[in-house]
Amino acid sequence: MSEGKSYDVGDLLPVSSFDAGTNVLVTGSAGSGKTYLGARILAEGADGNEGSLAVTTDGNADEILELYREKADDGSLHFVDCTGAGSGSPDGFPSDRFETVSSPGDMTGVGVAFEKYTKRVGERVEGSRVMYDSLTTLLRYVDQKRAYRFVDILTGRFRAEDCLSVFTLDGGTVDEKTSSMFTHEFDVEVSLRVEDGTREVSVSGDPDAPDGWTPLG
Repeated sequence: MSEGKSYDVGDLLPVSSFDAGTNVLVTGSAGSGKTYLGARILAEGADGNEGSLAVTTDGNADEILELYREKADDGSLHFVDCTGAGSGSPDGFPSDRFETVSSPGDMTGVGVAFEKYTKRVGERVEGSRVMYDSLTTLLRYVDQKRAYRFVDILTGRFRAEDCLSVFTLDGGTVDEKTSSMFTHEFDVEVSLRVEDGTREVSVSGDPDAPDGWTPLG
């Protein structure tokens, strides 16, 4: 990867890009657009010879794929499905770019799947974007301590690999202590809300981000 690599996010956010190795936490209540934002950030890299990996714990691979395809061709997209449902890849999506692990709590399986992804794309890509959707589901399978350790390992791995990662968390279903615990593991927090039918975003942790709330791109 070239020195000074950055990841363009277009007009999705009130910042234009993130440095390589940045880990982003997207928080908001149900329906605020967390999955939409994560999928579109992945798709923003499709024209830049970047790889993309979506780790889904909620069985929403079809939704992520649809959102991705609204923006770009899915030729660089890979999936890790953690539901253990065994339903296979979405219709029309290559099975060799679709890995499965037994459950959201199979943290070793996720790590192995990421290793397989990095070996598959190798040096053919100029950086990788990773989406993990969502930490809320992970907490239903493992306790806070294990979840925190898992996030610490993953974010460290993504930082070392110069990836851009986006994790989602439903702030309305976890207590403030748990939310704060995860926030400390990330470089940037993107908060989403819906006000009068409009999705709005606020970014903290990035020096170029404006204060306050702005419409979600």
